Amino acid sequence: MGDSLYLTQPTIIFVNGEPGWHDGTLTVERDMIEIVTGGTSKPDPAWTAKDHAGHFHGTSNWYPDEPFPTLRTVKVPCGVEGHDPDCTETEWLCRLCGAKVEPAFVEDKPYGFTEYVPGRLSWHAEISTVQDTKLRYGTQVSVEMLFRVPPHRYFGMGAVTGIERSNRGIVLTISGIGPLGKQDLA
Repeated sequence: MGDSLYLTQPTIIFVNGEPGWHDGTLTVERDMIEIVTGGTSKPDPAWTAKDHAGHFHGTSNWYPDEPFPTLRTVKVPCGVEGHDPDCTETEWLCRLCGAKVEPAFVEDKPYGFTEYVPGRLSWHAEISTVQDTKLRYGTQVSVEMLFRVPPHRYFGMGAVTGIERSNRGIVLTISGIGPLGKQDLA
């Protein structure tokens, strides 16, 4: 299971900054990874509390990565006999007085919940030229493909993984060896 993007008819193609390429296709595929949870929780959006010094604490929905803005975390040994010595637990402390505070959490995803998350992205381009080329199998190249519809520039580093010669010219297959960049064109 995965997503695919197949683009044809780029307006301009450059390999190592050189023009002269035409009739290209760009195929982008993303694997989807199946994840089965052991159960997850999230901060209880309604939780509030006061520590022994009267400092107010609560769950904030303003910053998802920082749901408890008045608390700081510290890692402490888990204290369970027989656990790995590196096993730790998180304690939440008041940012002002250091009092231990236990925020409330609610179930987010039940045990055994299955979801699919985007995984690795792979790409390859097939491009043609009527000129002879010095590029050989395994040669690493820079690729830039500009498309009019939709108006985007795709670019990345790839390696020549296929060379096909015919009476119409040379067709190269270039497989991505790194991330594929994308820019919207006005």
